[in-house]
Amino acid sequence: MIENIFLGSKIFGLLAFKELCNKDPKRWMCIIYDDNDDPRSVIDDFLEFCRSAGIKFLVTKSNKTIAECIILQNPSCVFVCGFYRILPKSVIEKKIKILGIHHGPLPRYRGAAPVVWQLLQNEEFIGSSLFFFDKGMDSGDIIKQIQISNRPEMYVGECLSELEKMWLTLLPDIFNDLKNNSVTRTSQNSETSTYCAPRKPIDGKIDWTQSATIIARFIRAQSDPYPGAFFVYKDIRWKIHDFKIFERPTYGVPGRVAGRIDDYTLVCCGESTGLLIRSLKAKDEIVAANTIMEYSGDLS
Repeated sequence: MIENIFLGSKIFGLLAFKELCNKDPKRWMCIIYDDNDDPRSVIDDFLEFCRSAGIKFLVTKSNKTIAECIILQNPSCVFVCGFYRILPKSVIEKKIKILGIHHGPLPRYRGAAPVVWQLLQNEEFIGSSLFFFDKGMDSGDIIKQIQISNRPEMYVGECLSELEKMWLTLLPDIFNDLKNNSVTRTSQNSETSTYCAPRKPIDGKIDWTQSATIIARFIRAQSDPYPGAFFVYKDIRWKIHDFKIFERPTYGVPGRVAGRIDDYTLVCCGESTGLLIRSLKAKDEIVAANTIMEYSGDLS
């Protein structure tokens, strides 16, 4: 008998699903969101696990198919992880416990790319929440929240990895409490809520009039697994691969190459600051910055 349904994708979704159904996999069904067009997809790994564990599964992109499947199975619980769409209203209205992880300290940072936005806002702590779904955007009752310190020079991939490792240790016990109806629900205070807009690859374009400190934060917040911060030079879009802030005042037009220091190329930034760039990336090829950017060249 199927008691629970997993809905999602990506490696964290797979690892969480494995943890949750470890003891009794045949009580689970897996709805895998078809993300084959995403380089982060792990559909084949989902399929291999489901087949080896004898778990019923469905692969689809269709919200309608997802809704029909959940309503037909009528599980006691649906766990969502790595599903980046609004759940169909017909599912939300059913008396089914639907819960998922949102990498934001709800009610703050509701919406898209919450870890990226937290880093861009230079929050002291990066938060994540396990919550019940309702009709709103990330507005349901909170079950559990965790946080990590936003350390200097922290990359978004590090944040995600640390948060996800914490959740993987917590989820089995939380689901056991959920099964025993012993979880505590805390309603959100919408008066303190903030919202995050979706980000697009073009949003990673560097504004060289900003200080080197802000640009460095901008680069780290959009590094792997996200599309990355970039600039355009000689009609080619370059992502910054390896860099550091220059500790001396740097005077010049923002975005202009000021010279070379050891194996770094120095670029002028706003507020008389500079960024030292060692390597660049374009089309999966990593190259030394000093072989690309010429002295006095202008980056856009």
